[in-house]
Amino acid sequence: MKNYVIDASVIVAIFIEKDKESKRIYKRLIAELENNKAQLLAPSFALFEVANALRYSKEDRWPVFDIWDLISRAPIHYYNYNDLNISYFPSIALLSRKLGTAFYDTYYHYIAMLLEGTFLTRDRAYFNKAKKLGNIQCF
Repeated sequence: MKNYVIDASVIVAIFIEKDKESKRIYKRLIAELENNKAQLLAPSFALFEVANALRYSKEDRWPVFDIWDLISRAPIHYYNYNDLNISYFPSIALLSRKLGTAFYDTYYHYIAMLLEGTFLTRDRAYFNKAKKLGNIQCF
């Protein structure tokens, strides 16, 4: 089974910005999920990042609630960072410093590497700094 770790930028692109390329990729991922060939994973703090994006979205009150409902029903397994042994945090921090990236972004990617999966992001700046590590796709 493939493991895809998605960050908030992907969730925002699919559900808030309604980006066509993101929607196309999401449909492909859903097909893989339905055939039990993949799972979508995200740390629970991704929901805080998505909620912040909703706060700054141009949508009025009611569509925001509808969007949040769609996001909460999406087939994404949100795990608590405590599910990951915190002994990894120093390694993530060192890698983050080496790459010159935020800990959060490096965390998503590190999880994908641990799971031998793929980190999906829309963050081109992070992708360009970290692509040499593998296990990452930017769209």
